[in-house]
Amino acid sequence: MNFTSNIVSLIVFLIGGNIVFWPGLCMGLGEILGAKIGTTLVIKKGVKFIRPVFIAVVLATTLKLFYDNLK
Repeated sequence: MNFTSNIVSLIVFLIGGNIVFWPGLCMGLGEILGAKIGTTLVIKKGVKFIRPVFIAVVLATTLKLFYDNLK
């Protein structure tokens, strides 16, 4: 789903002529690297490791969003 949304976004921005390639390529490489690391961790460590990490990241993101909206 994420890959599909990225391709559709790329097409929309290309049509509009509003694309900056260097940051987009960096983000794409980061996405590929993150997916590789994530799948490797799931295979090696299992759900017992990944679930707490996922919950911690979601909690940190939620707290940051709340903090940003307090300003």
